[in-house]
Parts: sequence; C-alpha cells; structure tokens
Amino acid sequence: AMEVRRPRGLAPPEGPGPSPGHLPGPVGLGRMLRRELAKTAQHYRAVRCQIKADEAIRAADASMELLKTMQQRIDEPQRVAPRGAEEEDECGLECEVERDLFQLRETLDRFKKLQGELERSSDESTK
Repeated sequence: AMEVRRPRGLAPPEGPGPSPGHLPGPVGLGRMLRRELAKTAQHYRAVRCQIKADEAIRAADASMELLKTMQQRIDEPQRVAPRGAEEEDECGLECEVERDLFQLRETLDRFKKLQGELERSSDESTK
C-alpha cells in the first residue's frame, strides 16, 4: 500500500487520534526513543564499568605475582644467611611484603565482588 505523504509544515488531520496498531506520533516516538536510549546508556555504563573492573583485576593479579616473586627473594637468603643483625631488616621487609600481599588480596576480593555485581547489572539491562 502506498503511503500518502503530507507536505511538511501542514498540521496533521484532526481526529480521534491514532487507532490501535497505528504508528505513534512524534511525542510518542520521542518517548520510545528516550526509553531505548536510556536502556542502551545503562548497558553501556555497566559494560564500561566491567572493563574497568577487568583492568583492575589484571593489575592486581600482576601485582600479586610481583609480590610473590619478592617474597621468594626474601625467603631464599634467610634460609642460607646466618642468624645475625641482618635478620631484623629482612623481617622488616618481609613483614612489609606480607602486609602488601594482604592488602592486595583484599583489593582483589573487592574487585571480584564488584565485577560480579557489574555482571549481574549488565545482564539485567540486556533483558
């Protein structure tokens, strides 16, 4: 069926309004578009946050590896080194590394929890 095109600038014909199944008017169309855009934006934000969380987890994982290596380097000389004045320095450093590792683990747990929340919110916004 051919559509009858109205010249631009003319008011729509007076009448009882669109019948069911009829295309919505400009305002209705605008509302629909805004709803869709809001959903898309929400999903985009969730995905973007997840990418950030993924990056953070990768960074934390890398830091953990680095600190594990440091820990090994600290442990090795202690096995061989005679007990002496150096021991206190070694322990001081070792304790620092332990503390850093603990903080990193906590951070990693926080990021993984955050990532889980982001994945859930991302799944919900795609439904």
